[in-house]
Amino acid sequence: MDLRANLIKLGEIMSDYQFESEGAPEGASVGAIDWSNVEYGGFWIRFVAWILDQMILSFSTGFLFGSYLLGGGTFSNPGGGAQGEFSLLLIVIVIFYFVGFWSWKQATPGKMALGLVVVDAETGQPASPVKYVLRYLGYIVSAVVILIGYIWVAFNPRKQGWHDLIAGTVVVKKNTL
Repeated sequence: MDLRANLIKLGEIMSDYQFESEGAPEGASVGAIDWSNVEYGGFWIRFVAWILDQMILSFSTGFLFGSYLLGGGTFSNPGGGAQGEFSLLLIVIVIFYFVGFWSWKQATPGKMALGLVVVDAETGQPASPVKYVLRYLGYIVSAVVILIGYIWVAFNPRKQGWHDLIAGTVVVKKNTL
């Protein structure tokens, strides 16, 4: 199968994933929030939040990079030693940034600035740390096929990207919960 056929098949599978309405998800537990009043975080507001988060991460990791170089560090090792270690450090920082803020505040600083939170898609309550880790891993899946998993947010009734669908999370405006 070629890439085009795989994308068509994936589209067919994902189009079957719908809720009967934009209200409560099918099988939502008793006592769950009233989903009819909840406003979901759409594509563009989430994109702006992502830009804010990237600015914060760029500044903080740039500071670390500069401090490393000023402290006498070098990236000239042809074997990749320091470069590899620094790259690993950056990956760990990014993972802890997203998963840490989601677990602590249900939002990264970018989402907080825009009044968004990431919650459990069934209960509307803060998701478990495991779901937040799955959501981060879902970012990789969302990005692999020319970012379609992120673009999916624009077309899903609950504004969920593939990473949200994988983790069972949803992004909502905090003041509508």
